[in-house]
Amino acid sequence: MDTYYRGSVRGKESSVGRKHRHYSAEFRAEAVKMAENSGFSIRQVAMDLGIANQTLGQWIRLAHERPAGTPLDDDERVELTELRRRVKVLESEREILRKAAAFFALETERTRGRGIRFGSSAKRSESPRAVTTPGANEVLQHASAPTPS
Repeated sequence: MDTYYRGSVRGKESSVGRKHRHYSAEFRAEAVKMAENSGFSIRQVAMDLGIANQTLGQWIRLAHERPAGTPLDDDERVELTELRRRVKVLESEREILRKAAAFFALETERTRGRGIRFGSSAKRSESPRAVTTPGANEVLQHASAPTPS
């Protein structure tokens, strides 16, 4: 008895798994159209046509790819313009944030060099904030008042 190893019989060549059928472009296009419009699964359409479902799936993927050098549709052109504008805005925002971070890093170093420290050693109650909004002091006093139990 001969043992099979991936398309060949030990010691003998076999055509199992080595057949490559060539299909015309029209057949491929019709198969893709049938798979998309029939309402059946790719597997069912492939079985009906006598081809592998992986082959039909690959034909569908290739049919949906845009060939190189194909001009953009109007919708795609508008989207591309909007995305380029958005990239410019995001790049400018990133640059502003980068400059702000550098500024605050320098300010932090400068204030540390003068001996000014903020943190656990400074008590918040020693330096009350001035509130300039009319009526805000009353709201703050009401908020800090003890609640009746």
